[in-house]
Amino acid sequence: MKIRIRSTSRSVPSPRRLPVWAVWAAVAVAAVVFFVCSPEAVPFFPRCPFHVLTGLQCPGCGLQRAVHSLLHLDLAAAFRHNALFVSVLPYVVFLGLASRQRHRWPRLYASLTGPVAICLVATVTAFWFVGRNVWGW
Repeated sequence: MKIRIRSTSRSVPSPRRLPVWAVWAAVAVAAVVFFVCSPEAVPFFPRCPFHVLTGLQCPGCGLQRAVHSLLHLDLAAAFRHNALFVSVLPYVVFLGLASRQRHRWPRLYASLTGPVAICLVATVTAFWFVGRNVWGW
């Protein structure tokens, strides 16, 4: 006996079907908001739930302030807000470029996304998490 279930609701389109221009438009809007509004001064930016619940800083704490500082070309302030984000940003940009060209540079893409790279990123993030809460980095 076969049972067939038909869904009458429409499925949500996958993020891959979003046009590239829509993604870039969202990034541009977010950049304008972060440039104009300081996360320290404007209350509509969300607070870190981990920090609110535990009082500890997660690896992403200070990221909004760091983005605001980077958009104002204040690298020192961005580094003070979240040094991990500022340090990893070149890797993320390079990874994005390599993923767009992975058919041309498959070995480079594999090395940036392979197990060694993933373990390295996870280890650095874990040290950052412990270091900023224990030693006040």
